[in-house]
Amino acid sequence: MSDSIRIRRLQAIGEREIQGLSDVLIDCVEGGASVSFMLPMPRAKAEEFWRAASLSSARGERVVLAAEDAAEAIVGTVQLILAQPENQPHRADLAKMLVHRRVRRRGVGAALLAAATSRPEKPPAQKLPEKLPHGLTLREAEILSMIARGMTNPDIAAELYISTQTIKSHINRIFAKTGSANRTAAIRYARDHHLG
Repeated sequence: MSDSIRIRRLQAIGEREIQGLSDVLIDCVEGGASVSFMLPMPRAKAEEFWRAASLSSARGERVVLAAEDAAEAIVGTVQLILAQPENQPHRADLAKMLVHRRVRRRGVGAALLAAATSRPEKPPAQKLPEKLPHGLTLREAEILSMIARGMTNPDIAAELYISTQTIKSHINRIFAKTGSANRTAAIRYARDHHLG
């Protein structure tokens, strides 16, 4: 892959990103890609799709990755769909792998796939004590540690490859076991018990 292409997770999808992602989607459909859209592909339809994807991303249901060229124009994208049936919280689906025709055959698709299937970078984890307090499970202690490091529910879900709904369930159990009424109290508990 060209050194001038970088892959990044779109934490927030603003108007610039909507326009760039729409350009890629339109180019792919006009180039014959079978990605659930048909010709003619009006810009309004592409923008509507990406606005909906942006809302889904903000709810923690998906991760959107973008490939950008040296001018920071979006030239490719892939999505990791985290919202899964309740019996499959451990998995995610890859969707809408799109690469603009002008950068094809340069390894952009492979780089997007590699980024989507790798573990995201994270703050260093703190070593958990051998005996966990108040009946916390190892998973609950891990999530509590991530909360104490400032990670959001969508960040934790993406890190652990589980849904945000599953994260919420874990957090509710953590609050009950630790007597915490909110995240601030849970963070204080984590620090007091050397969990974060």
